[in-house]
Amino acid sequence: MANSPIVDYRREPVLQHRIGKVSDAFGASSGLTPEERDDLQTEVTAAFADRESPTVVVKEVTPLLVDDFLQAADPQVVYLRRHPLAVAESHLALGWLPHRRLLDRAGIGAREREMLQSLWDSGSDAAKLVAYFAAVESSVRDRLERAGAITVTYEDLRAGDIGDAARLFDSLGIGTSDLSAPSVDGERTDAYGVGESRKLTSVDVPTPEALEEVKEAWLAFSPTSYRNEADWTLGTA
Repeated sequence: MANSPIVDYRREPVLQHRIGKVSDAFGASSGLTPEERDDLQTEVTAAFADRESPTVVVKEVTPLLVDDFLQAADPQVVYLRRHPLAVAESHLALGWLPHRRLLDRAGIGAREREMLQSLWDSGSDAAKLVAYFAAVESSVRDRLERAGAITVTYEDLRAGDIGDAARLFDSLGIGTSDLSAPSVDGERTDAYGVGESRKLTSVDVPTPEALEEVKEAWLAFSPTSYRNEADWTLGTA
């Protein structure tokens, strides 16, 4: 979508604005002061303004903010899933270890918060992260459904299957041949300027016991994805 000639692409404008300005840039607006909430709403509105192309694509990584985006505009929401173990391994490879702040993050539902707490003291780092990702998805599931969100799975995209997003991609002049990863130059900076922060998922193969632990952490939240045994075979992540 970022490479479509009829798209204005904005990468994490709200998240980047919030970093260093609020105590938890990844939390929902319910955890902010009234002044911070007003500032957030201004930034969300600005993310869709001053367009030079017919369509603005805003990429954010904070699903807990979906309500704030829906209040500021009427966007088509696309929810991109990736296998939770792959995401957890990427976080750990970057040194992004789970911390207790995740238990109190604004926007996590009360039920999900209680479940996270019960898993937190005994689980591995990977299991804690997987459980947190499950808690986020469970907390926003109803909001995504009410918004008519299109859900796309990363693994399907890699295979060239854009599923329910086909009509949306077609309207932007995007075909499956455009889904290949952007080129990376000699300084390890990709087409979106991400640079060294774009790391590959760890190739370490988890032990059967570790794999079972993270699978149970995910399934405890009754997710709608990665529910089958085949989704957790080695190589899936």
